[in-house]
Amino acid sequence: MNFTGCSTTGFYIALDYLIDEVKSNNNSISIFRAVSYLRDCRSFMVRTQKQYMLLYNCLFDYIVGGRKYLSYDMITQYNHLNSRNDLTGEKYISEEYCLLSKYSSSQSFGDVVAAMLPSNKSKNRPSDYINAIYVDGYHQSNSFILTQTPLQETLVDFWRMIYEQGVSTIVMMDDDQMRDESCATYWPQTADDSQLSSHGDGNPHCVFGNFIVKLIEEKADDVAVSRHVTLSHSAHPDEMERHVTQFQMVGWPLKQSKPPKTSLAIIQLIEKVEEWQRLVVSSYNQTVSSPVVVHCLDGAVHSGLYVATSIICEKMAAQNRVNIFLTVKEINHRRKEVVSSLHQYKYLHRVLWDYIHVKLLHQVKENSKSEEITSAERESGYNSQPLEMYTSSSEED
Repeated sequence: MNFTGCSTTGFYIALDYLIDEVKSNNNSISIFRAVSYLRDCRSFMVRTQKQYMLLYNCLFDYIVGGRKYLSYDMITQYNHLNSRNDLTGEKYISEEYCLLSKYSSSQSFGDVVAAMLPSNKSKNRPSDYINAIYVDGYHQSNSFILTQTPLQETLVDFWRMIYEQGVSTIVMMDDDQMRDESCATYWPQTADDSQLSSHGDGNPHCVFGNFIVKLIEEKADDVAVSRHVTLSHSAHPDEMERHVTQFQMVGWPLKQSKPPKTSLAIIQLIEKVEEWQRLVVSSYNQTVSSPVVVHCLDGAVHSGLYVATSIICEKMAAQNRVNIFLTVKEINHRRKEVVSSLHQYKYLHRVLWDYIHVKLLHQVKENSKSEEITSAERESGYNSQPLEMYTSSSEED
């Protein structure tokens, strides 16, 4: 209920009314006619153009995406997705991805104009403009900040964003061995680095404008290189140093648009990030965690896949089901290049399968006092083969 009884409340009533019409009229409805009828009953029901447009979006999600939920037993659904539509000859998963691409948002005119401003021309990569955007997680709004790997000209801007947004975690999805020449190194590396400043504690430092970045620790494993740094502001010497950890994924070359062959690495990377985020929240007695900055060369292909994977796993852990189609569609409203190929869309299904078996069902078995396998494990095949083994047709065509 709201104060007027017709604005937000009116939208809710209109949506409920239209969903009932969808159910009774075999997906055939007229939003204009329905809203006109409701406004005849009471003025200003669905009060704004924004609310009217939102009705279309919500009903699209309900009609087109509402039946696409995947659960522990996703073999049947995925097998169907990889079968062919007799009418078109195309696989259902290909048609689903084409539909997703068709209804993804396009770059706004305002973004293009901003990119062409004289103050921003030097910051443009050949095909896009460095633009950081928020992406909501499942449990928290603005859980992620998607952005491009900084240029030399945007290093100060990058660290200003980290400082002002209180960021404690950076995920770098660029393989350091395949870095593009436009990518700037934004952390201290060696004593030979020309950007290092001299300090007496022996830790490498870099100065970017007013921001001082000190490398405390660097370690690597098969999943990621982890760099722990401190961040301080020269104009605020009495302020405590902030602790930031960067996780750089290894094994996914920058020029490779296809996702890695194995999904275990990205699952383990997500677990590392979540563990660090929980540690920061508990150490500083925070009620919510700060946004995780995720970046790659274009701020979409690699970093977007990480964010989509993280959200899908988060939803599955919380709800025991997830709608990959609607999840990607929601992210695409913020940046349309996220999950930019059918290979990546299929990869999200494979990583969900592995996440269920590697983590969720393993936890179920560990937490169970009985030695018997649970019904959920039995239905989905505990310790089963990769998802592709259960499909009736090849993934490659």
